[in-house]
Amino acid sequence: KAGYRRIDTAAVYDNEKAVGKAIKDLIKRKVVKREELFITTKLHNKDHHPTDVAKAARLSLKNLQLDYIDLYLVHYPFAMQYDKSGEILMHKDGTPKYAKIPLADTWKAMEQLVTDGIVKRIGVSNYSIEQMEKLRYSPGITIQPFCNQVEMHLYNQNQPLREYLASRNIFIEAFSPRGSS
Repeated sequence: KAGYRRIDTAAVYDNEKAVGKAIKDLIKRKVVKREELFITTKLHNKDHHPTDVAKAARLSLKNLQLDYIDLYLVHYPFAMQYDKSGEILMHKDGTPKYAKIPLADTWKAMEQLVTDGIVKRIGVSNYSIEQMEKLRYSPGITIQPFCNQVEMHLYNQNQPLREYLASRNIFIEAFSPRGSS
């Protein structure tokens, strides 16, 4: 009722079920139609392996109680290793263990989500110019990222990245637009 139509969620935020319940209720009460909403959610960094991408997207669809996702983002440009209970595996020095999964392999699985029709657009989050270029020029990539969601506000304007994305017709989307600690 407040007019919000652009909703941003993520598997790691653990908010998809609550958001899905609210959306379903609003649609049922005819407050809003599904086609009036733009729903974004993000691939968790534990799900970067190509065989996990579709499972993660379908779980997000189930949690959001939707037939499709408007924008699905690779939340981080790296994958981390997790144990069976969902805890991040750590090195002895306290730093996380990263999984060696090429960005392009994850991206190709993201492209398949568009082909399958469960996702309308795919993009990335927290990617640098170098990571964007590495992805864009990887062999076999057919879909350019729709956007890159990054921290951007008065004190962090990210001018080089903004110029880079504009030159390639990739949208930039700000998170923490009022600032961040």
